[in-house]
Amino acid sequence: MRITAEGIFDVTLEDMAGAGNFSIAHSALTDFQFSMLGFTWDEADADCVAIAFGNAVDVIQIAFSDAQGSGLLTWSFTQGVFGITLRAGDVDFIGTSENGPVTGAFSEFDAFAVAEPGTALLLALALVIGCLSGTSRRSAPSR
Repeated sequence: MRITAEGIFDVTLEDMAGAGNFSIAHSALTDFQFSMLGFTWDEADADCVAIAFGNAVDVIQIAFSDAQGSGLLTWSFTQGVFGITLRAGDVDFIGTSENGPVTGAFSEFDAFAVAEPGTALLLALALVIGCLSGTSRRSAPSR
């Protein structure tokens, strides 16, 4: 699956706030910026994993790291959970929206997944073969 997604988001972690945005094209991170605690990371500091089931994007996970610190942002859309790991400055935090005062809310978000062209062709071919092999043969009536 090829995933395309764009989002503008706000993160709150207890009494700290951050904001960012990302763009994913053909399952690759093409733009990223996240600022929190006076630190800023961009796409040069980041890597992304996006997972889809069918045409729905299930998980987007962005890991970022440089000399000032590191972190991980995870949105699980099926489970409705946001998670963050952040190690920067004096902060060393791991939490999710399930177990604490953490949010990763989108002010704008769009995402979709499309089957690879080869996958769609193989599926169509399998359907044609299945239809052709499923035709019934008539035998002569018995006497």
